Amino acid sequence: IFRVAVVSRDLLEETMEAEADESRLFINVTFDAGMDNIGSFKAIVIRDAQYKLLTGAMAYNSSTDPIVAEAYACLLAVTKVKEAGLEKVVLLGDGKLVIQC
Repeated sequence: IFRVAVVSRDLLEETMEAEADESRLFINVTFDAGMDNIGSFKAIVIRDAQYKLLTGAMAYNSSTDPIVAEAYACLLAVTKVKEAGLEKVVLLGDGKLVIQC
């Protein structure tokens, strides 16, 4: 079974204290995108429940739309999580529009 929860950083911070014990069971995957004048970078960092670094990934493409870049970063995160066979994953990103979708 593959389960993913996509939450905003604000929502995670609001609920983290209330669910501190339970959140220690989840793999944390942070995704983000950055822009330059010719394209965008997408990066992810995967940490275990104790925030120990497990792995990361980065990609570049020619998209100059920040929303598209954030969506690709989220897609990169989900793809890597699925390839690794990880379960109980929390995806963290700052692209509010992407997370709301």
